[in-house]
Amino acid sequence: MRIILIVLLMLPFVSADVYLNEINAVPFDDNSLYEWVEIYNFGDEVNLSGWKIGDERKNDSLEGALFYGQGMILESNSYAVITGSATRAYDNYNCSKNILKLYVGDNTIGYGRLSNSGEFVYLYDSYDDLIDFIEYPSLTKGETYSRKNLSVWWKSNPTMGYGNDENYIDYFEGECDWIVEVSLDSYTFDNDFEFKTIARNVIPSKSKLNLSRKIFNLNNKLVKEYSEVYFESSIRHTITNTPKLDEGVYFIETELVSDCKDFNLENNKDVKFFMILGNTKNSSDINIDSILDLGVDKKAETGQEIRVRFDIYMGDTDEDYFKIYLTENRNKVSKELKFVFDEEFYSNTLTIPFLINVDCGENDKTLNVVVEGFGEKDEEEFILKKCSKVKQNIVTLATFSNSSVEDNSISFEYTSSENKVDKLATPFFIISLLMLIIYLIFVKRKAL
Repeated sequence: MRIILIVLLMLPFVSADVYLNEINAVPFDDNSLYEWVEIYNFGDEVNLSGWKIGDERKNDSLEGALFYGQGMILESNSYAVITGSATRAYDNYNCSKNILKLYVGDNTIGYGRLSNSGEFVYLYDSYDDLIDFIEYPSLTKGETYSRKNLSVWWKSNPTMGYGNDENYIDYFEGECDWIVEVSLDSYTFDNDFEFKTIARNVIPSKSKLNLSRKIFNLNNKLVKEYSEVYFESSIRHTITNTPKLDEGVYFIETELVSDCKDFNLENNKDVKFFMILGNTKNSSDINIDSILDLGVDKKAETGQEIRVRFDIYMGDTDEDYFKIYLTENRNKVSKELKFVFDEEFYSNTLTIPFLINVDCGENDKTLNVVVEGFGEKDEEEFILKKCSKVKQNIVTLATFSNSSVEDNSISFEYTSSENKVDKLATPFFIISLLMLIIYLIFVKRKAL
């Protein structure tokens, strides 16, 4: 150690505003693919062309991410991350989009790879002057060695392109903090598009995860649901989807569930709104989605109010209304409900109540709800229950007055007060006459 320090003191050391800021020497996965070193520029813009990074045995020249190694300008107050040429770190860590991506000429930084038990890391400028160095200690998987306030170094969680000031390790074994995020390139699209669902762990630890993704329209109707994805990851996982939707306004809802002790569940869900403009559609369209308020048996009754939910699009048409009615065997059996609709070239989902005023019968009937307008029509089938006994008699009496009904019907008969008196008069007269005769016979016998 003393010999190394003496050698360092003898090297030309240049005061600069670029510092080593974080060392990721012991990643969770293959070292050569996931190791990285972060630097930070506190001063003016710097051209890093010809700069080198290395350990005690080997130095590597830095290359930019653009063609022929270009892209070496590190702006003021900005981060750069240095990795091997075949790195997968950017896709598997929570990486800031604003960092400058730099690479070394081979797959590892320094000789072979950065040591898990700790070693020196050196940063040189294009004149081979030593700009900064640090000796990091032995680290465990998932830990990085990061600098706070330009002076204090500590073991921390990875912060690739972010500040380290509050990023100290303060969690218990088995804990995690998974975050899910929906990533969109824009919020408006002319046609179809891609979106990414990114899951990342603030506290790197291998977990079993379950990811769900759903897309709804503005009426909260589910228009697309992806199969749940089950996977294992330590740090980061990205899934890309192309939903293929019609024009309209939608929102994506995603949720992540892990098997670890996630101490912050508020960031396990994300919602993003977007709009697909598409091309203007000239033809109209009507599609019935469902009939609501049917019973458990999926049947309705006479006199019941149902609700019809349907999607409607008014294209280039002279009509400005649609109508709803019922049919049986293609014959109209109800009145029409008409509604004015003037939202041209706009999709909408409507829910309209409709009263069933069709007479029931002795058997179930198959009816159709029809929504018609703008030259388009759609229909949905449902069952109208047969009449109950009471309803059968009400319908029978209303239709056929006092005509006879079947034996299994309940008969309703109405009798006026005058008729009741006429029917009781004759029996009452006969009974009174008999009582008078009996009385006369009793009086006559008593006289004798």
